Amino acid sequence: MNESTISNNNEDGQLKSNSKDNNNNIDSNLSLNNNYNKFTILLNQVINNNSSHSNSINSSLYILGNKFINLIQANNYINNLIYFTYRCGFEPIPKTIDGPQPIQFFPSIIFNKSTLINFTNLKSLFDKENFTSDSGWGCMIRTSQNLLANTLLKLNKNKDNMTEDIINLFQDSSSCKFSIHNFIKTASESPLQIKPGQWFGPNAASFSIKNLIELSQANDANNLLIPQVFISDNCDLYDDEITILLELKPLLLLFPVRLGIDQVNKYYHQSILQLLSTKHSVGISGGKPSSSFYFIGYEEQEEGNVELLYFDPHFPQVYENPINVNTYRTKNYNKLKIEDLDPSMMIGILLNNVNDYLNFKKQCIETKNKILHFHPEFHNNDLTNQSWEEIQEVEDDFVNLNIRNDDEEFIQL
Repeated sequence: MNESTISNNNEDGQLKSNSKDNNNNIDSNLSLNNNYNKFTILLNQVINNNSSHSNSINSSLYILGNKFINLIQANNYINNLIYFTYRCGFEPIPKTIDGPQPIQFFPSIIFNKSTLINFTNLKSLFDKENFTSDSGWGCMIRTSQNLLANTLLKLNKNKDNMTEDIINLFQDSSSCKFSIHNFIKTASESPLQIKPGQWFGPNAASFSIKNLIELSQANDANNLLIPQVFISDNCDLYDDEITILLELKPLLLLFPVRLGIDQVNKYYHQSILQLLSTKHSVGISGGKPSSSFYFIGYEEQEEGNVELLYFDPHFPQVYENPINVNTYRTKNYNKLKIEDLDPSMMIGILLNNVNDYLNFKKQCIETKNKILHFHPEFHNNDLTNQSWEEIQEVEDDFVNLNIRNDDEEFIQL
């Protein structure tokens, strides 16, 4: 065998060996890639499962008629709601001679860090002749503003820049339609004669909302749709009356009620939850003794425990002009056991049309709501609440909503 033949055979053997090694390398790379892809898929599944597990909740959240089982979705919805709190340094509201004096509320301002860090407005806070803050007395007004603002948000959900337009209506200035200044003005001119610095009750709050909306009805503010307001302090609704109103415009129903003596009677617990869970809900302005909160819904645990969810207005912020929209939103909400709820409250329901009313009425009847009462027609001589006459079985814990007590007109919230 000549050298040329030996050389060619060696080259052929080397080529075959290299080819085999390359094939082995390719197979090895393919195997690694397949394993990596499998690992990546498995890892993503684990991450997604953990993410889904962390975002899911072992309960149901009902927020202004929307049901959530995912915490992120619930928090995003809450963060888009409008949130009003105490403000300091706003346009002065003159005191009255026979009313509360601004000086008596100074401690609630002095000991709050959020107001003292802004020295520009500090001097105006200590005005003996005028109220420049509602800290210590305006919480029921703020929760009423919350209810009304989120009603407008629900009613105008498809409009651009609606949040800022709505907030501008509530700025702390007498020139703004739904400002704290105008809440006080309309209540002071009413038979209730509430003065600056005095606490509002559910009746004063509902009366102020109705009057302020009627004043703005000529032209929808900032191109926003503004509803009519219907107040029923005895919780009676008459089909013919409501139908006529809904033929004209959406309707905000307000029910200023007292559902017990010192606490909400258990007889009404499920009815309150039903009114918070209905898609027509715009919340409840109420709270616990000496504090008013804006209740946006409730959380129902798997084991059956229920806690109400609310925005707390007792957080003084400095008045800003132009507005800072971020200060009118919050990711935080608090919880309260329904047993601790004060019996005085203002319940809000928004109806867009007659079909909404019929749907709402059906829900209330099917769930045997014990707060609201429906009648086909209104009669002038119908002075008796249905809740007293139509209860077939008298329960020991039943509270007659017809009982009126002038001393309970104002609850110190």
